[in-house]
Amino acid sequence: MKKTAGNRGLNAMGADVLNSTFVLLVSFCSKLNICASNPPLRQAPNRCMRLRKEFGLLILLLNISKNMNKQFLKLLILILSPFSICYVNAQTYPIVLEKNYDEVESFWEGFSTVSMSGKYGFIDKTGKEVIPCKYDNAFGFSEELAAVELNKKLGFIDKKRNEVIAFKYDHKTFPNPSFSDGLAIVSIDNKYGVIDKKGGEIIPFIYDGISEMSEGIFRVSVNRKVGYIDKEGKGITPIIYSGGLHFSEGLACVILNGEIFFIDKEGKNKIKLPTLKQNNLFWGVSWFSEGFTQYVTDDKKWGFMDKAGKIVIPVKYDWVGVFTQKQGLAPVKLSNKWGFVNQSGEEIVPIIYDDVTDFSSIGLACVKLGGKYGFVDKEGKQAIPLKYEDHACYAEGVAAVKLNNKYGFIDKTGKEVIPFIYQEVTPFVENVAIVRKENKWIIISHPFDKNPSTEGWSD
Repeated sequence: MKKTAGNRGLNAMGADVLNSTFVLLVSFCSKLNICASNPPLRQAPNRCMRLRKEFGLLILLLNISKNMNKQFLKLLILILSPFSICYVNAQTYPIVLEKNYDEVESFWEGFSTVSMSGKYGFIDKTGKEVIPCKYDNAFGFSEELAAVELNKKLGFIDKKRNEVIAFKYDHKTFPNPSFSDGLAIVSIDNKYGVIDKKGGEIIPFIYDGISEMSEGIFRVSVNRKVGYIDKEGKGITPIIYSGGLHFSEGLACVILNGEIFFIDKEGKNKIKLPTLKQNNLFWGVSWFSEGFTQYVTDDKKWGFMDKAGKIVIPVKYDWVGVFTQKQGLAPVKLSNKWGFVNQSGEEIVPIIYDDVTDFSSIGLACVKLGGKYGFVDKEGKQAIPLKYEDHACYAEGVAAVKLNNKYGFIDKTGKEVIPFIYQEVTPFVENVAIVRKENKWIIISHPFDKNPSTEGWSD
């Protein structure tokens, strides 16, 4: 009985191991077929050769699996499994798009908006045109749906080309009609409302304008007056203000009877500001970020105010930006030069640059001086030299920059991670970027992949 039970245990183990091996085998077979049939991948024969070698190892594994020690066999499969994933990435990119599209945008939810001869469609990350270029306009996918325009009407499709919400909305809807939190702003006969993902009317089409939702609240307008409603359409304030901004950190800036102040989400007056001349009203402040908002006086000098209504950074600059979330620095302009101050008003990045961007999540801001671009850190030190001809902000840990009239990518240390060989590039989104070389669009993978597609980056 013990021998029989032991044999049954071995057989069960053997079946499990063979099943796992067959999964790897099928995976490699399919990838080898892709490698052989995909033109961009045929340009990387060394990868296909490595795959075939792995394939040989799997055949050997199948032959000896019945006699191999169980623990050793499972360890071998565990070791080999990640290689199949790496090779999948290696095979997939770069991908040269078959069609010469006029425009190719970054990927959102796995789809990129493309256009040709004034018509729009979508490609997936394999470069396949999965939704034909037949629409008059198209917006990126958001929450599995994309707004598209046809015959001067706007509707929504899913990723299988199904018309989910009928083409009945104004084609010049503003703002972007993409879904967020299950809701989208659209208009009919120039009146705005809000719909859900089934096309159900959540907020009636009675408003002259609706802003994008912020902190669960929409800003609406009727007859040039502004008010606020929640996402169910319930009024938070009457529509009485002559101007208003969106809610941020629980407060929104409004104007009423020539006075400017901040209200809370119950519509109560929280911060009253000194009366300014009419042409400076409202636009002299913005919204709170990191507990601070911009403030401008009648003589057009800018500073910062806190939530108590106190000026905490002197009103002396020609212009100021907002404090970047979690970075603690804000751009300021003085005598036509730019720098950054911290929340104590100390000038951390010297005010010497011709232009600056906000700090990115990795702690670098792009600066321009003498026609060249570089990057500074949060201590004001020049982290990457001023030598580039153009730039894009950091995205997914890398930045697109231009050198000798060609674009490439650098990491946060300034190291070149993708060569300067492209005519055009998009930032990395969803681990891929769109580049253009020799007038051909190409999808490339992120340089920090475990097995980056370096063949696609060289001449």
